[in-house]
Amino acid sequence: STPVMPAFCSQALRGEPLTVFGDGLQTRSFCFVSDLVRCISGLMESNLTEPCNVGNPHEMTMLQLAEYINRFTGNTAGILHKPLPKDDPTRRKPDITRAMETFGWAPQVGFEDGVDDAGQELGGQERESERQDVADRERERANRDAGLQHGLERAGGRAAEAERPHDEIEPERDAEPAQAAVH
Repeated sequence: STPVMPAFCSQALRGEPLTVFGDGLQTRSFCFVSDLVRCISGLMESNLTEPCNVGNPHEMTMLQLAEYINRFTGNTAGILHKPLPKDDPTRRKPDITRAMETFGWAPQVGFEDGVDDAGQELGGQERESERQDVADRERERANRDAGLQHGLERAGGRAAEAERPHDEIEPERDAEPAQAAVH
């Protein structure tokens, strides 16, 4: 199954209702990459040899997440409830006590700030992609216009030749001489 964030964002950007399984009260927690990188660095520099949970202990229900993503993207299609799969966990909340006590790590990026930052970055990539598409279309149009201009110039030259009396028309320079037919 697709992780919930990419699934919700894709559905919202397509203007579709977000699919929430069950009543949507099952929870998930979201930790942003910058926080995970800091945690992994802290783990590598520590003397910790026991397992250590990483993540963000702040929980959010799937319903809260769906409503937030719809608001964030401006999607008005709403939410579609489907039956809850049997293997869907009802709660995900990491206990990060060991990371906090051993090397003082805790997530710093709040959910809304992280989503906003990710949205701005993706929007920037989208704008860059749009700029590239415009530049590509302008290049194609310029090439097409240059080809049309060249074709018109050639056609105009031929039209001018056709208007001259037959004895004034010069043979094309690249044309091969006609060969006599052998019988």
